[in-house]
Amino acid sequence: METEKAELAMKEKVYYLEKSERELNLKLLEEQKVTSDLKNEIKDQEDLMAQMERMDSENKRLNHNMNRLKEIEFKYQEIQQSEDFLHGRVEELEQTENSLRETISVIEQSSIVKEKKMQDQINRLGERFNTRTILHPVMRMHMTD
Repeated sequence: METEKAELAMKEKVYYLEKSERELNLKLLEEQKVTSDLKNEIKDQEDLMAQMERMDSENKRLNHNMNRLKEIEFKYQEIQQSEDFLHGRVEELEQTENSLRETISVIEQSSIVKEKKMQDQINRLGERFNTRTILHPVMRMHMTD
């Protein structure tokens, strides 16, 4: 009977040891799952950090481009103002040119009229001279001497 008791006590110990082993195996599986989940979470966080770094880099690049764009817009406005000023100046110079052309035209016409008057006067003086020399042969003689 004692062997039966001892055998029963051993079976009971084996039962509890197997039960403990199953429980430990379950705990081990749970711990392995938690570890796996934590590893996955760490990987996800590392991926997120890498994505955040890429986004930060992209944000810096976009800010740099935006600043360059602002500079270009400012220079464009300056150029636009200069162009507007130059267009106004060209218009002003074209008006001055037209005015000077008109003045030159008036002066040329006035000069032509004066030249014609002088030519007419020279012609009249020449005719007078010729008339006098025809009328006064003595004068002609004196002139040739």
